[in-house]
Amino acid sequence: MIEFVSKSPEDNDFFAESFLKKFPNPSIVLLNGEMGAGKTTLMQSLCRALKAGNVVSSPTFGLVNEYKIPQGVIYHFDLYRLKSVRELVDMGFEEYIDSKQWCFIEWPDLAAQFLPQEWIKVQIAVEGEHRKITVDLVSGWRVG
Repeated sequence: MIEFVSKSPEDNDFFAESFLKKFPNPSIVLLNGEMGAGKTTLMQSLCRALKAGNVVSSPTFGLVNEYKIPQGVIYHFDLYRLKSVRELVDMGFEEYIDSKQWCFIEWPDLAAQFLPQEWIKVQIAVEGEHRKITVDLVSGWRVG
C-alpha cells in the first residue's frame, strides 16, 4: 500500500509521476472517493504525466473520454450515472477493459464483475484542505 498526502495541484503532479514509476504499464485503475474528493483533478495530473494532449474533463455525461498518448490511449470512465450492469455491457465496457490500454474508472462499483485478476485501487479521502491518496494493487481476485 502507498499513502500520499496532496496539499496542492503540484503535489498531485508529483504523485502522478511517482505513480507511473511504480506502475509504468497500462493498467485498470479504480478511482474511489466521495463527490468532490478530487478524482477528476487527480486524473488531470495522471494525464499530464502520461503526455496526453487533450484537455481532461469529467466524462459524467459521455460516460467515457478518450485521450491520445504516445503509447496508445487512455480511457477515462465516470460510471456515476449508470444504474445497471446491462448499461455497461451495452456501451462495450468489456472491450475497453480488455484493450490493454490505461483504463481509469471513477465510481467503479458497478464494474466489479468485469475487472481482470489484477487492478489498482486509488482511494482519495478529503482531510480538511488536503487529500489523502491511498494506492493498493489488487491481485488474484476475481468475481464469479
